[in-house]
Amino acid sequence: MLRLNQHSSPSAAKTYYQPMVSSVLSGYYLADKQHTPESPNVAIGKVDGKLADRLNLTGGMTEEQFHDLIDGLAVDPSTGERLRKRQNREGKNRVGLDLTFDPGGKSLSVYYAGTQDPLIPKLFEEARHETMVYDVEPRMMVRVRQNGANHSRLTGNALWTSFPDLVTRPTKVKNASGKWVETLTVDPHIHDHNYIFQYSWDAEHVNRDGSKGAYLSADTSKIFSSMPYIQKAFHARLFKKLRDHGFNVVQTEHGIELAGWNNQLSKLYSRRKEEIEAWAESKGIERADLKDRVGKLTRSGKVAGKLSPVEQFAEWRDRLPDSQWDDFIRAATQNQSDNQTSIELSMDQAIDFALAHCLERDNSATIEEVLTAALDVGMGLDVEQLKAQLMARPDVVAAWFGNDLLVTTQEMAHLQQQVLDRATRSQAACLPLGNRDFEFQPVALENGQQFTLNADQRKNLQKLLASTSRITTLRGAPGVGKTAALGTQLFRAIEENGGTVITLGATSNARDQLIEFGHQSGSQSMQASVTLASFLDNAQTQCTLGPDCLVVLDEATLAGLEDIEELTRIVESQHARLLLVGDYRQLDAVQSHAKIFQQLCQIGGHAEFSEIVRQRDPDYRRAAMLTSSGSDREVQSGFDKLVELGFVKQVDSRKDRLDQAAELYLDITGEKKSRRGKEIAWTNEQKQDPINYRSGMTVVANGGKSPVTLEVIGRQAGHVMVVNPKTSTAPYSLDLSDVSKLRVFEPNYQDAILLVGTHKDGEAVSAKIRDARRRLGELGYEITTDRLESLGLSKAQREQAQYYQPGEQIVEFSKKAKTVVRQDGKLTARTIHPGERFTVSERDASGKVWLQAASGESLELALNNAMRFDVYRQRPAKLAVGDRIRMTKGGHTLSDKFGQKGIRFSNNDVFTVQGFDQDNNPILSNGHRLAKDWSHWRSGYYKTTMAGQGSTSSHNIFVDSAAAGRARSRESWLVSVTRGKHAATILTDDIGGLRNMAILRTSQRPSGMEVVERAQQSGKRTLEAHTLPATPQATRLQKVEVLARLAAEATWQAIRRNGEYLWDKARQMLPTPLRHIEKPA
Repeated sequence: MLRLNQHSSPSAAKTYYQPMVSSVLSGYYLADKQHTPESPNVAIGKVDGKLADRLNLTGGMTEEQFHDLIDGLAVDPSTGERLRKRQNREGKNRVGLDLTFDPGGKSLSVYYAGTQDPLIPKLFEEARHETMVYDVEPRMMVRVRQNGANHSRLTGNALWTSFPDLVTRPTKVKNASGKWVETLTVDPHIHDHNYIFQYSWDAEHVNRDGSKGAYLSADTSKIFSSMPYIQKAFHARLFKKLRDHGFNVVQTEHGIELAGWNNQLSKLYSRRKEEIEAWAESKGIERADLKDRVGKLTRSGKVAGKLSPVEQFAEWRDRLPDSQWDDFIRAATQNQSDNQTSIELSMDQAIDFALAHCLERDNSATIEEVLTAALDVGMGLDVEQLKAQLMARPDVVAAWFGNDLLVTTQEMAHLQQQVLDRATRSQAACLPLGNRDFEFQPVALENGQQFTLNADQRKNLQKLLASTSRITTLRGAPGVGKTAALGTQLFRAIEENGGTVITLGATSNARDQLIEFGHQSGSQSMQASVTLASFLDNAQTQCTLGPDCLVVLDEATLAGLEDIEELTRIVESQHARLLLVGDYRQLDAVQSHAKIFQQLCQIGGHAEFSEIVRQRDPDYRRAAMLTSSGSDREVQSGFDKLVELGFVKQVDSRKDRLDQAAELYLDITGEKKSRRGKEIAWTNEQKQDPINYRSGMTVVANGGKSPVTLEVIGRQAGHVMVVNPKTSTAPYSLDLSDVSKLRVFEPNYQDAILLVGTHKDGEAVSAKIRDARRRLGELGYEITTDRLESLGLSKAQREQAQYYQPGEQIVEFSKKAKTVVRQDGKLTARTIHPGERFTVSERDASGKVWLQAASGESLELALNNAMRFDVYRQRPAKLAVGDRIRMTKGGHTLSDKFGQKGIRFSNNDVFTVQGFDQDNNPILSNGHRLAKDWSHWRSGYYKTTMAGQGSTSSHNIFVDSAAAGRARSRESWLVSVTRGKHAATILTDDIGGLRNMAILRTSQRPSGMEVVERAQQSGKRTLEAHTLPATPQATRLQKVEVLARLAAEATWQAIRRNGEYLWDKARQMLPTPLRHIEKPA
């Protein structure tokens, strides 16, 4: 694994590892067996990077040099000027970055500890060096702040010093009194620290005297964001080098291991890890990131061990019995052909997989994302050859956008062009959609309110009715009433004109909201209501389309490009009409293609709601309008308005943020207090009418021996459904035959939506809410059950055997599929039906994946059926009476005792568990029973930002964290703070970073067509700016070395495109053995 540690303190950087004397350790920074108070300037480590050449630094680095670079006092020997104009101040300047390499497994360290084979550290060092030179240094940037600029620029040069080490820190154990004491015992652990100093040479910087070039503060953010790729590239290089030298290597989740290794053996050589685990357990710490901090808090100094080097190596060897040691060595060095499987992919197959995986989720992907995916399935591939082959593919298009090289395919751009061509052809192709003069009437909603169009909504609905385009769009910011206006008004206008409507939703939640508003308006125009995926799968529904039919797709930005292309093709072939509804400024889906919606809005037939109606408070509404504007300045003004309203709060501790969020949620929703509000002065006639009752009201029935308090949970088939909170029985119909004995009270609480950035934070805050409710006696009888969490594998990943882990995963089918059953050496055909679940039981040497049914039968998983199933991880979970759960997949409740079929529920529907039947099947708040083995649910107390899109609540609570990194964006911010009607509360640990950076960064990528256009303009297909060393004193030898490297990487095209002159000069400068290379055609 690779670890990053940014230093903003010179003193912390200097004392990160204390000087020591050791006969075992090879040295930590300024700690070396030769480094003593009498010899403070012994050079240690290894200086590297293009800046090292410029500064004439070679070999090791002394303590004085290290401290000068940390303090900002180092000078350029060619000019005598300091690299930094001002000395670094404590806590004010970033001074360096520690990048630590390790194999991601223990076996390589143990192999070296037992054999002392010098090849191991040699290959490790080669892989580390290549990764730093080819993957880390090219991603170095500087901050550009001249003339009001505020961005970063790639420079591709850096200075670092590396310090290899072979062991862990000394471990500690608990003594008899329970105190942690040092044992001075160390474990073998090959790793290498690379300290990257916070400098880079910017050749484009314009100085005051007009000259160009200066040392500027480095921006390492691209290194941070590229860490998944850098780690994968390092492990791939090490994997290939080991395998090329005869070792049998296997890929693991966190890195690589030698064959024959397992977790039981790792424990013998992981005493330091066990120390961290024990300390964390004693403090109740379970999260992996917090355990990483525990490691920093509990580590000992680098001090000498008790054993001599010979004794230490012998002690390591003796931890493993001879028989196990021999088995391990045999497995690690056996002939590779004995262990080869067909799972390994060729370079072209790995690239095909990477493109399919990355472009399933977006129009374009960064080069780092594509290479990471390719190496994930092609760990044994040569990294540099992979880069060259990817860029040489004729179907791949790459172009620079800022500091990112984005990749797409010709096919992706072609799909996008097809959609835009259809939209262009659709202009003036039809009769008007409806009567522009239709009289829109107020509609009474079930919540007792009336929906009336405002002037902005009325104008744009009239524009839609007058449209003659086959494909039209309706855009609107969050809270402008798009769904309500369509469902209650537009559908009635189309019905009056003799038309019909098919309502589609990119999600089931979007579909259900359209259905709900359509039914409340009394419209009979809705012909069908399904999700987009169901519609595209149903040829029968598609055949019902005609010239009088309008297909409405709500939340269109959540649909994938391929789905949009197919939908537009069907609509055009059936001569129907299509209305796409959404907002490209909000979050996209996992398959994010909002760019196509934005481009469709620019073609024509476009309507846009602009007046926000969700926020009732005028100041909050103003903040929401500014936030949704799209302009950097206005987005920041909206942020400032939220701060002015007191909605944004700085809470540094994650624990405190989650505690406050849970407390606020309970306060707002009334989970902690009486729900009875002010008594409603209704007449008996009003009490008898079910239409007047709404969810949350309290009814006190005075008949019988004592009053009974009931809670209204909604209406069903003309009946008022209530539940007794004390008995938690199933809901039943309120008896309205003698209303004189009933007293009705308003709810004494508001509803709230709690949004978080990750499920990890969501589960943590849910646990706090459950604990508080349990203490208050609001949770009752509890059962332990299982819950399924989707692994989120793409179709491309589901088609690769290596992503299946026997015994750890569940495969559930959503569509019928064919397979074979293995029994007594024979294979027989079998049909798998929707809803069937299986456990992954085996992944054989031929690359086949086998499943095991509950009955014990063994079935082959046909990987080419990846669209027909999903892969899950099973988790234990507790479920109690009173709990709120949110469905993560649509399904049906159980049939009732009379055999009546259960009702359907949708993904994201939230229910309260009112009780359990005798078989422990949960009884939901709608009165229906959920199968106890229905495992597709999460806690209903929170939603992620993505799941919360489209939701509305009285109060909007959002928990933010700087640790979310690039997940914080303008689009996520817009969704996170505009869900509330009356107020919002944003809890963050980084107000400054949120305002000045996070909300100004967009999560949207350029479309495939934009990448193609940029690539055509630039005419380049290079991975990086292949330039000669920036130093003006670059020697002929340095230039030859650069050109030789370019030739070795098959990147002659980069030189060739700089002109015939440079090509000829380049060939003349090459060493004789390379001059025979012909110029590419």
